Amino acid sequence: MSVINIKGIDLFEHQKAVVRKFDTMQPGGTLVVKSSRQKGKTILLENLLLRQSINFPNTTSICVEPSWAQSRRVFRAIVKACKKLPIIESANGGDMIITFKNGSEISFLSGAQQVDSVRGATVSKNGILALDEAAFLKDDYVYKVLPFRNANRAKVVAFSTPLFKQGYFWEEYKGALEGLIGNELIDFNDYDTSMLYPPEQQEHDKATMPALIYLTEVLGEFADAFGTVFGDINSLIAVPDNNEVDSLGIDWGTGQNADFTAIVGFNKLHQMTFCDGWNDVSPTEQINQIMKIIERTHPKKITVETNSIGEVYFDNLKKAIQKSHLNASLKGFETTNSSKRKIIENLAVACQNGTVTILDHPILKLHLAAYEVEPTRTGKITYNGAQGTHDDFCIASAIAFNELTKNTSYVFGSAR
Repeated sequence: MSVINIKGIDLFEHQKAVVRKFDTMQPGGTLVVKSSRQKGKTILLENLLLRQSINFPNTTSICVEPSWAQSRRVFRAIVKACKKLPIIESANGGDMIITFKNGSEISFLSGAQQVDSVRGATVSKNGILALDEAAFLKDDYVYKVLPFRNANRAKVVAFSTPLFKQGYFWEEYKGALEGLIGNELIDFNDYDTSMLYPPEQQEHDKATMPALIYLTEVLGEFADAFGTVFGDINSLIAVPDNNEVDSLGIDWGTGQNADFTAIVGFNKLHQMTFCDGWNDVSPTEQINQIMKIIERTHPKKITVETNSIGEVYFDNLKKAIQKSHLNASLKGFETTNSSKRKIIENLAVACQNGTVTILDHPILKLHLAAYEVEPTRTGKITYNGAQGTHDDFCIASAIAFNELTKNTSYVFGSAR
């Protein structure tokens, strides 16, 4: 059999450190690789998988990604890298398996799969069980796939941008720091990676990103599992320069269990100029109350939450505005985890940069101060009021501020 010499990519020092540590770590051990974004961890993962598959015939490796989209991206990158080399026997995009002519194999799995569907797989002695973006994989899924390494004491490499101080990746990271036998750590923050992420870009991101995203994805540090979102609320309190309402946001409440209907307005200077709410008013009276506010403040934009009961309130308010012949534009906002995250992070960035002010309203301050970020079971993040509190004034503020700070074409009485 002829021998083919293949040269891999030129690695940076922090990437070489991972390869060296992998080669010297004990069988069955876990290598934790902590990295911020854009530091070359994915291409390093691809090359590690290729390296073991090519150098050790009949080797089986498994690469686990949080989603099918990420699995396909790594699968295609490896196939493309080998396109001009006579080393791949087959690359099946259906079952996500690359088979090499020397008998080696790389299988790609997704955390989106049912856990039971991946039982029974085995990683070879010289293979890798690679957990990419391990902080974003569900813990129950991770603990189901870890036994794949047991029979042959294969090595595990857990690559990830850090997220919260909880879960599998955090525990493995702590274990490595504390000298747990079998755990090794490479932290890209210990190396000079400025060539990949210039300081000026980092400063720009610091000013434009939510604090949580900047901490985890730019600085590459873990965040507290539960943390407040808007920072020092009292430092944002100020009397506005004018009382104009350029954008009014409304979050509807049911009037039960301290659930408020909250109305918040901002002027074009990003100063909060109006804040009011109630939790003891009938549905019909709510529309009357809001119409009085609209008649008094003359908002240029009105955006209301339309989830659940909000749909009915939206339609009733729309009819009331049309009947009154007021020059007020109306738009609905559907709150999902994704849309809520976007508007909350938009307001959070303004708060951390001091480019927004708020009014000295007791319930508003309570809701903002108690607002938290926390992980979901799927490894994503969500924003909610702390246990025992509500987020009505947070949502109303975020809706109003979002509409104020984006380019939106408004039409009188426009639907969602």
